[in-house]
Amino acid sequence: MPKKSVSKSEVKKNKTYFNKVDKSLGILEVQNFLPELPLPRPIDDRLPTVPGITTFIARCRSGKSNLICNMLLRPEFYEDIFDIIYYISPTVKIDKSTQVYFKDEIKDKFVIFDNVKNVDNIMKNIIDYQMEYDVHDPENLPPRILVVLDDISGYLKRNGFTTHCYSRYRHFNMTIWTSNQTCKDLPCIVRSMSTAVFLAKCGSTIERNKILDEWSQFLAGKNFMNQIWDDATNEPFSWLYIKLDEVKPRAFKVGNNGMSEYDVPEISNYQELRDEKIKDAEIENNK
Repeated sequence: MPKKSVSKSEVKKNKTYFNKVDKSLGILEVQNFLPELPLPRPIDDRLPTVPGITTFIARCRSGKSNLICNMLLRPEFYEDIFDIIYYISPTVKIDKSTQVYFKDEIKDKFVIFDNVKNVDNIMKNIIDYQMEYDVHDPENLPPRILVVLDDISGYLKRNGFTTHCYSRYRHFNMTIWTSNQTCKDLPCIVRSMSTAVFLAKCGSTIERNKILDEWSQFLAGKNFMNQIWDDATNEPFSWLYIKLDEVKPRAFKVGNNGMSEYDVPEISNYQELRDEKIKDAEIENNK
């Protein structure tokens, strides 16, 4: 069968077209057409963004529950930001720092669970409820929710439903805060997806090295992170807070005297490091 001839006008048209296109064949990010779900009020730009994944790591009696309580209930932090707060913890009903959540004036905003063995079923019910809403319908927008997983050590499984939610939280207008006594007990995807990390003073060499292996690459290496970690936690109930949800990492000391920022050296390939770490964690989580 003879080949179809191509006219001169078609050749010229093709040349014009290929002169205009990007010959690098680079893969561009698809434009997001989902509507924005604005916060009810602005929050301080130093705070972890919403939605996001925040991780608190500290040994017993380091003030984790007290810090979370401050962040939930004070207007300087997240008061009135979330429509519903799901608080999941085996100690929530007996810890003195969490009794405030049962007060009549605020208890309607909190949904509290202490049976953490059923955390996957609890999370499935939360997601099913969010799916009843429609981000494209201004009259039926999903509520802005926070899931607090406090003292969750041993209950987050690598292939569990809750763990998979850490890489899909944005789809459900959900923020997740995870508090644990150790870093190594948290699944890889939880650590890698963290957009903010709060670290208390750590006396265990093994635990400290694990934490340094996890996050020091974003803070100009282990020596620099060790230095600011010691400085940030040199007072009781003070914290090193690492903010990882911007184009460059930021680090702060948080304590009774407020929040002060450290000058973190710039890392030219920071975003590539973050993307690679998240990708590796997703692969590991799906094995």
